[in-house]
Amino acid sequence: MNSQPAFVLVLLFLVASLSPLAELESTHDSMLAPNARATGVDLTVNDVSFSYTSSSDEARYRMFSSNHPIPLFNRPAELYVVDTVVDVPIYVELTIENLGTNPSGTIDVQLKILHDEYQLFEMVNVTQQMSALNGGSSNSIGFTVTPTYAGNHSLQAIATSTVLDDQPSNNQYNRHFTVASHYFNCDDLSLWTTTNEWGTNSDTSLSEGSACHVGNGEASTYGASTTSLLETPTIDMSDAVNAPTKTNGVSFFYTGSSQQGDEMKFSIKNGVSGQISELGTLSGTIDQAFLDGASWQTFSVANQGATSPLVPASSSAFSSATTFQFVFTSNAIDNDIGFWLDDIVIVYDQKVKPKEYAISSTGVSTNGALPGDWGSVGIALTNDGNISDYVMPSVENLPVDWDVYFAHDSGVSINTQTGVLLAPGETKIIHMKLMPDENATTGFNQLVFTATSSQHQSVNTSLPVQFQVLPDREPLIIQPEERPSCPPGYTCPFDVEIQNIGDATDVFDLVLDQLALPSGWGVQFSWAQSTSILVRADQPVLVGLSMTVPLDATPDTVVSFSLQATSQNNTEKFHSLNIGVAASMISEAYVGMTSSQASHDWFVDAGESKTVSFTIWNNASRQDIFSMTVEYEPKGMWMIEQPSRPDAVINPGGTTTFTAVVTAPDNAQAGEQAPALTPKITSERSGMSIEGDAFEGIKVSTIRNLGLSLVDAPDKLRPGASNKFVFDLVNNGNGGRPLCWLLKPSHRLGPFPTAWTERTPLDRLH
Repeated sequence: MNSQPAFVLVLLFLVASLSPLAELESTHDSMLAPNARATGVDLTVNDVSFSYTSSSDEARYRMFSSNHPIPLFNRPAELYVVDTVVDVPIYVELTIENLGTNPSGTIDVQLKILHDEYQLFEMVNVTQQMSALNGGSSNSIGFTVTPTYAGNHSLQAIATSTVLDDQPSNNQYNRHFTVASHYFNCDDLSLWTTTNEWGTNSDTSLSEGSACHVGNGEASTYGASTTSLLETPTIDMSDAVNAPTKTNGVSFFYTGSSQQGDEMKFSIKNGVSGQISELGTLSGTIDQAFLDGASWQTFSVANQGATSPLVPASSSAFSSATTFQFVFTSNAIDNDIGFWLDDIVIVYDQKVKPKEYAISSTGVSTNGALPGDWGSVGIALTNDGNISDYVMPSVENLPVDWDVYFAHDSGVSINTQTGVLLAPGETKIIHMKLMPDENATTGFNQLVFTATSSQHQSVNTSLPVQFQVLPDREPLIIQPEERPSCPPGYTCPFDVEIQNIGDATDVFDLVLDQLALPSGWGVQFSWAQSTSILVRADQPVLVGLSMTVPLDATPDTVVSFSLQATSQNNTEKFHSLNIGVAASMISEAYVGMTSSQASHDWFVDAGESKTVSFTIWNNASRQDIFSMTVEYEPKGMWMIEQPSRPDAVINPGGTTTFTAVVTAPDNAQAGEQAPALTPKITSERSGMSIEGDAFEGIKVSTIRNLGLSLVDAPDKLRPGASNKFVFDLVNNGNGGRPLCWLLKPSHRLGPFPTAWTERTPLDRLH
């Protein structure tokens, strides 16, 4: 056995200075009726008393109960252990007094009994009505209640009048309410374990006519060199509260006597682990002769901030098979009458049964999230049970690499180790915060929200949750490949590309920030450019802007502005970019033909080409770079080949040439004119474009080429008749001309005879 010091023994009847029990004192403060009242009504609950509802219960349990007085038993009123026993009805009588001067009106009297080991568990909550009390009068009202849980509880009594109370602070009466789990009267030991000299004895007792006795009765003595065991029936204490805040343990009354070297130890045994913990030791003489009546004793122990007859026992000894043992040992000499025990009472705080707990949950809201962002699911948690409970939230089917936490409606995060406190009937909104990983697939994910009671794992609620990973919408502004520039004193347009690198079409809001631009500089949206643009994924949009450069700006000065694009669907997605713009030089140049270039022969044969040269003059004081082109209106099948040379870098006062090739169509007609060519140059330094005079001097040359062939002729000529000859006349040139038809004889034949004539059909000559 574990060795513990013997407890201080207190004589129940002989010690008049017994200290009152701290935990049994009422916390009610009686208040004198004040002099001035608004209504003259001041109710207070000033007393409470208890009595068993049946004579049999009273006979069995009154000795260690708060009901008082006890006939033929002069026990101090404050020396008790319990108010009743679990599942045994008790009558609670409350005294209500009106300290005021006026009638109170109808009074509602509410009685509550709460389990101290839980924040809010109302084992009893009943209300009765009492008739009105006149000023200065009092009355009593009773309630019969049956506690269903053993342990240390609290009682609250509240009186409420239909007339406004001038002192509502004294309307409530508070006291402890202790319930025994087991109360043994030592009248039947058939279920107990007894050895040697333990048994029942009626020489003296407190209730039910007998007591537990070790020895051979008042007229004899216990045996020498004996060990005797008395053990209670096995008690299932597995429902005990862990680490209770009030005293749990055992108490009893005892009397009798033992000689030096003889003693009785009492202990608690954990039948599961086999561990035995000693609680106390009895020895010496309380009363050796009962002829004048027996003197009984019990304990006074300070524990958990209170003093009571309860001997504390550690909750570690409470198991599904716990017993209390009383072991008496004697030596070989000086034997005595032994000890009598009666009214063995056991108190421990019982856990609340699972049936008192119930949780439900409903969905309130859901806000999906982009990959890498937080979304939330709003959930209403309701305590449908009879007791306050800490509810532990969790989630099932959470994808790998997702993050989750829970928060109150206020935004404060919830500790998953302590959970959410819910009073009976209370509903609280909590939020399950979810963040999909950055590579999460767009779409819906099926999750399961679970809330579990902190007291009983079997009490829980599950809620299927559908959480959407939203398609991303993210703007991206592309830096222009070439820095936009404009000559001083000019306003020039330029474009900036906006991309949507997300997964879904969105509208982006555009904002310009010009704070960094020097005085006189400006950047604006083009007049037709909207500041809200629809951008589809993988379909960039060009945003039209224009820049204004002050006249006194130094060429090549670079300044910057900021452009920001923000998603309308998710304002947390935005992109801001600083874009540089520059002041370019003012180009002074001319493009055109020199006199020698213009004086060339500009006739071209059909199907042939002519090369046209133009000259660029840089008249500025700075080097300039020009790109070259020729502009024309398409005409027929004429082909114009643009200049193929690279951009021209021309020093101040310098010149250079470029060429374009003009090719006439194969079927071009004589005198047909080529399209007019307008030379145009654009400065890469200033952005300025300069056009020269149009050149339209190229014409198609005339080609004369007639062909004649005999198609048909008679073999012989018939005298006196017309003889038909058919010729094929072809113009192989590129222009139409009048023809002169001439028929003359071959030189071998000489001139036509005089009588011969010639006739040519005019409609065949064209």
